[in-house]
Amino acid sequence: MGRRIYKDEDGTPVKAGDVIRFSFGIPPIIVDALVEDRDGKLWALTPDVNPKESTIGQLISNCGLINIMPEGTEPGTYKRGTKVDRSNEIETRAFRASDNEARE
Repeated sequence: MGRRIYKDEDGTPVKAGDVIRFSFGIPPIIVDALVEDRDGKLWALTPDVNPKESTIGQLISNCGLINIMPEGTEPGTYKRGTKVDRSNEIETRAFRASDNEARE
């Protein structure tokens, strides 16, 4: 039996070495976590919040959606609307119409 494949909200599979972003609470607390592989399980390391680490499955079960930050992006600098495209290792932009509307 193989390892379960977890995906972010864009459908991109999560892998060891990724930095993921998720939020929890009201008001939302935004957390960036490094993903690491331990004995075939993916763990999210979250030293700034409790618990300090959890499996990706537990995290998704408790917090809902996650986003993978593009490679090379420092934690805390992720821009809304950026989608990871691993098919050719380039960054693409996916914006909603409301993101482009002028606000008066």
